[in-house]
Amino acid sequence: MNTPLSGMAAPVAVIFLAVALILKRYLFKKPIPSKVWFGNLSTSATEDVTLDLPSSPRKQTTVPPVVNNRVSQDREAESEDLVSIKKLYHQLHCLEQYPTVIPSAKRLLLSLLKETSSQAQTLPVYENILSIKQFSRKSLDIFQHRRNDHIGKEWEAYNARRKAGGRRELFQDRGEAIWWLKQISPVKYVDGAWLGHIDKVTTPFALRRTIKGAWQILSEELGDGDLRKNHVNLYHRLPQSVAPGFPTADMADFGSQRHELNSLSVWKSAVAQLLVSLMPHEFLPETLGFNLHFEGISMDTLKAVRELREVGIDPYYFILHVSIDNSHSGHSAIAIEIVSEYMGYMLRNHGESAAQNAWEKIQAGYLLSLGLPGTVTCPSSQQVRLLRQPSFSLVEEDVISIFKAKSKVVQGLHCCSKVLIGEYRVAEWLDPIALESPRWQRNLLDALGDNRYWIRRGNSSESRFIRELEWNGRMFGSFTHAEYKIMKYWIDEMSDISRILRDDQAGQKLDSSKLEDEEILSGHPVFRPVVEIWNHYKYPSLSSFTSFPFQDIPALQITSNPIPTNLIPLWLAHPCLLQGFVAVPFRTASHFACTVVKILRAQGGFEAEQECIAGLSELQRPDSLGLVGIGMNMLSAQGCSLVAVPSLVEVLQKWPNQFAIDLLHLSHRPVEFRGLLIGVASAFAKLHEAMVKLEPSYLAPGDRNILRDIVDREMDGLKICWEELQADERLYVECCKGYLLAAEEIQKCFE
Repeated sequence: MNTPLSGMAAPVAVIFLAVALILKRYLFKKPIPSKVWFGNLSTSATEDVTLDLPSSPRKQTTVPPVVNNRVSQDREAESEDLVSIKKLYHQLHCLEQYPTVIPSAKRLLLSLLKETSSQAQTLPVYENILSIKQFSRKSLDIFQHRRNDHIGKEWEAYNARRKAGGRRELFQDRGEAIWWLKQISPVKYVDGAWLGHIDKVTTPFALRRTIKGAWQILSEELGDGDLRKNHVNLYHRLPQSVAPGFPTADMADFGSQRHELNSLSVWKSAVAQLLVSLMPHEFLPETLGFNLHFEGISMDTLKAVRELREVGIDPYYFILHVSIDNSHSGHSAIAIEIVSEYMGYMLRNHGESAAQNAWEKIQAGYLLSLGLPGTVTCPSSQQVRLLRQPSFSLVEEDVISIFKAKSKVVQGLHCCSKVLIGEYRVAEWLDPIALESPRWQRNLLDALGDNRYWIRRGNSSESRFIRELEWNGRMFGSFTHAEYKIMKYWIDEMSDISRILRDDQAGQKLDSSKLEDEEILSGHPVFRPVVEIWNHYKYPSLSSFTSFPFQDIPALQITSNPIPTNLIPLWLAHPCLLQGFVAVPFRTASHFACTVVKILRAQGGFEAEQECIAGLSELQRPDSLGLVGIGMNMLSAQGCSLVAVPSLVEVLQKWPNQFAIDLLHLSHRPVEFRGLLIGVASAFAKLHEAMVKLEPSYLAPGDRNILRDIVDREMDGLKICWEELQADERLYVECCKGYLLAAEEIQKCFE
C-alpha cells in the first residue's frame, strides 16, 4: 500500500548508500591521514562580513549553466586574499622596512605547504612524489626519468596538434602574448628567490656541500655575476620590449589594480618562492624539495619558446630555461644531487627515523612548487579550460557526495530562500541535474568556500555553516555526525591568506637582544636596530672624518701571532657580510649587485666565471673550500672535531665573540647599510691578503694557495664597488668608516 512516505524510499536509499560509503572512511579512522609533513598552523576568528542578497528573483536552473568567468575574475581581483598577498610580496622585497611581517609570513608558508600537500591525492603517478615511500637515489632517478619522459611525450603530442593545424595553446596573438607575459611577471621577477637565503654561515659544516650545490644554482640564476645573463634582468627586458614603462617588482606600484595583475595563483606562487628559504635552517628540506620540482622543464616553458617566436617576441628567456635546467649537467641534475647528498647526511648523522621525516618534508616542498605553478590562462583559452574535467581531493569528493545525495530529497524546500552563494541561490546550486556536472560541482565548492559569511577558511569552529549544523542551528539533524565531520575537515583544510597575514601575532617583537642573538644564530631573519649594534664600538663621527680612495686603504696593523680564540669565530662569521645583497633576485639586476655575486663566488670557493656555466661539474671540482672551508681547517688545527663543534653556533659557544654576532645582524641590512657593509668586507679582504703573506704561515699550504686566489678575485670586485659608491658621498664615507671600524676589531685577533 502506498503511504505518504513511500515515495521517499528511493531517495533515502541513495542517501544511506552514500553515507555508508563515507562512514567507512571517516568513522573508523581519522579523516584522510596526512602522508607528508604539514607543520603546525594556528587558527583564529576573523571579522564578520555582510550577507549578499539578490537584487532580483531568479528562475530555478534545471541544467548546468556555465558560470560567468568574467564575474569570477572580477571577484578574485577584488578579493581580500589578493590584496593581502600583493602587499606581502612588496614587504618581502623590502624586509628591512617591514620586519614585523615575518611571523605571519611563516604561518602563511605553513598554510601553503598544507594546502598543496593535500592536493597531492589527485595527482597522476608520474608527477606524484608521494609514490616514493622511502628515499633512495635510484627511486628518485626513476621518478625524474618518468616525469621527463611524460613531458617529452606531451611535447611531441603538442607539436603533432600544431602540425595538424591546431591553434596556439598559451595565447592566440601578440596582444594576448603581451598580456600573458605581464600576468606571470610576479613569478618571473623572483626567479631564484627560493634559494635566496640558503647560504647561511650558521649552517652545519657537514652540509656545506649540499648548500654549495644549491648556491651554484642560485649563482647561475643570477648570471654568475654577468648582468646580461641574470634571469630576472633578462625577463624584465621582455615585457619592457613590448610594453615600455611596465613596473619593476620592488616598486610599491607593482601590485596596483591599474596594472590588472589579478591572478591569485600567480601571486601565491611568487610569494611561496620568497618565503620558502627565508628561514633556511627550519625549512631546508622543503627548500630542497621545492628546488627539485621547480628546476624541471615544464610544458608552458616549451610552448612559450615556439609561440612567442610565432608572434614576433624574443623567446630567449624561455629557451634559456629549457637548456640550463637539463637533467644531465644542469639545474635539474644538481637538484637531484643535493637532495641525495642531504638525505645521506641525515641518515649518517641522525638515523633512519629523522631521515624519513626529512624526506617527507622534501616531498612537501616539491608539492608546494607543483601545487602553485605560477601560470595563467589567457582569455581566449578560458572556454577550453572550462571544458576540461576539474579534479577533486578525496574530502571534496565526499562533500559533493553529501550534496548530491541531499539534493534528491530537498527539492522545493529551498525555493523561498533568497540567500546567494556566489552567483546562485541555494536551490539552484542543489539542482540534482546540475550537480551531475563536474564543472558545476567545482563551482559549487569554490563559491561556498569563498563565501565569508558562511565559511571561515581554515577555521570550521567559527564558520556559520558548521554552527547551523549544530544544536540550535537551523540545519541541526539534517546532517549526520559523519557528514558533519566531513564538512568540518573540508573547511579546516582550506587556506585563508588574508586572515593569516592580519593576525595580531605579526606585530610581536622579541623581548631582548639575547633572544635576538639566539634567533639570528638559528638562521632566522632578525632586524635589530643598528644603534643597538654599534653603540659600544668606536665609530668616528661624520664631521671629523676624512674619506680615502680604495688604493690608499690603511694597512692592517697585525703581527705574525694570531689569537685563535679571537680569529676563528670572526673568520667563520664574516662571509655573511655580503650574502644579503643577493637574497632578493630583483635587487641583483644591477652592475653593483652583479659584482657582489662575483665576490661571493670567490669567497665561497667557486670556480672563476667562464663563458659557459659550470653546472654539475662545480660540485665535482676539488680544491673548492672557500673561506668557511679554510676556517674549518683552522678549527681542526686547534684540535676541534666537527662532531664537537658542528657549526658556527657551537664555535661561538666555545669562544664567545660579540663582534661576530653583530656582523650577522648587520648583514641583514644591505639596503640601509650598503656602504658600511662594503667597507667592513674590505677590511676582511685585507685580512685575507695579510694571512697569505704571513710568515710563518698560519695556514696549510693548500689553503694558502686557495686563499691567494680568493684575495685576487675579491679585491678586483671590491675595487669596482668602491668606485660605484663614490657617486654617493654619504655611502662612500660610510664605506670608509666601516673599513676602519672592522680593521680595529680584526687587529684584536693578533698579539
